[in-house]
Amino acid sequence: MVKKSSSGLKDWWHVDPFLELIEFSDLKRKIPPRLFERSTASGLFHLVCSLFWSAFAAYVWWYLCQGASWTPWAWMPWQLSWTLLPVDCLCIWIVGTVYTSLWSFAHECGHGGTTPHTWLNDLIGFTLHTALLVPYFPWQQSHAQHHARNQHISQGETHRPDLTKEWNKKPVSLQPGRKRYWTKRKILHPLGIVLGLALGWRLYLLFGLTGAVERPDGKKIKSHTHHAPSDFFPNGYPKWKILVSNVALLVPLYGWYWFYQTFGAALFIRQVLGPQLVVDVYLNAITKAQHSHPKTTWLGPKAWTWYKGAIQTVDHSYGPVVDWLHHYIGPSHVSHHLFPTAPAHNGPEITKILKRELKDFYIVAKKGPWETIFANSYRRVKEKPDEYGVYSWLGIHHPDEF
Repeated sequence: MVKKSSSGLKDWWHVDPFLELIEFSDLKRKIPPRLFERSTASGLFHLVCSLFWSAFAAYVWWYLCQGASWTPWAWMPWQLSWTLLPVDCLCIWIVGTVYTSLWSFAHECGHGGTTPHTWLNDLIGFTLHTALLVPYFPWQQSHAQHHARNQHISQGETHRPDLTKEWNKKPVSLQPGRKRYWTKRKILHPLGIVLGLALGWRLYLLFGLTGAVERPDGKKIKSHTHHAPSDFFPNGYPKWKILVSNVALLVPLYGWYWFYQTFGAALFIRQVLGPQLVVDVYLNAITKAQHSHPKTTWLGPKAWTWYKGAIQTVDHSYGPVVDWLHHYIGPSHVSHHLFPTAPAHNGPEITKILKRELKDFYIVAKKGPWETIFANSYRRVKEKPDEYGVYSWLGIHHPDEF
């Protein structure tokens, strides 16, 4: 988001929109130094909490599935027990929600924000991310570019929008009152969002979908994958990190195969595939809500700086329990982009200070993340930036409402 001009005109960019933005050095001085201090004991405590609740959720779900009500395919038509289908889905969602705490903790390890020891952070992060089928070191590299180039139109590493020629008039499918509009908004759009949330994370890891098209050194990215050497890795990046990270994935994949062969398809879906899919949905939804909000702005090289890009993200709460489980990855994401090595559990306290000091430059979401995601697609910006190097959204519906 950018600050409106004093004239109140809708064009925010006829004057320097960041003229009143506090200097980053001054902002950092406002944060008590204790909030940046990392502790091995504290980091391991939060790891144990995530592991405990994940094991507890897995055990309870396993226990329920062994009950008489949960026959192998209790919700299939021939079993006449369709009432269990929503219960199944709810339980899978809860277990996946808890498992996401492990992904979030590994994410903090990738930044070095859990303990003062790089080797320990990487050991924990590598183990947890491998268990969740994420090649840790390649992800760590792409995520570093995401932080280094947030909201940069060509070098931004997640949910980067498509450049689209401006319409002379809205397409028929976007004109209210038209049948195609209703079909797209009420059927195709929600369906596309659901599929995108479910598959988007894997497509990003495999093919770099919505990833950067240019490296920070200016080299064009023609091939983008986390599973093999590709253009998005910087020159001299250790190939052993790519190899080890991907070979390690064979361990959990073999575990999946063993579980399927031992317990059958029904339990495999309930216990393994379903919760993993929920984890994928969560991390895709969290990043989409944070980085594709209608009030955020994508910047060209002329306008972009690290600081300006870092504050172009939105905090969202998923409820106090989920926020705590996920190590505040949702409601303290602005803090995370500005101070990625600060311990995640200090995020809420840092966020309070950011709200006060950033003032209008701190983007406040009016609606929740799920409603915001399903109301807008946020995939298109104008092909050409304005005179200040800023790209405007296309196809956003009532952005001020969000």
